[in-house]
Amino acid sequence: MANTTEYITRPGDRWDLVAYRAYGTVNMILTAEGEEVNAMSYLIRNNPGISTVDILDAGLLMQIPIIPATDVPLPADSLPPWKQ
Repeated sequence: MANTTEYITRPGDRWDLVAYRAYGTVNMILTAEGEEVNAMSYLIRNNPGISTVDILDAGLLMQIPIIPATDVPLPADSLPPWKQ
């Protein structure tokens, strides 16, 4: 498994909310292993001991896999004139 950070669920947390807080999206992410996966599914897969219920219990300890940041160069025409 990739490097992880711990997260303790709060009242009202859902898998999609935790994925959004962790990765900034609930859509596709690129994992440390280079696999393109759904962010929420990735969390569920890496926390097999936690039920896939609609609303998570508060106080659950989750492991959030850390994914590498990717640098996506912007096209020159999208930059302001002083940066082109």
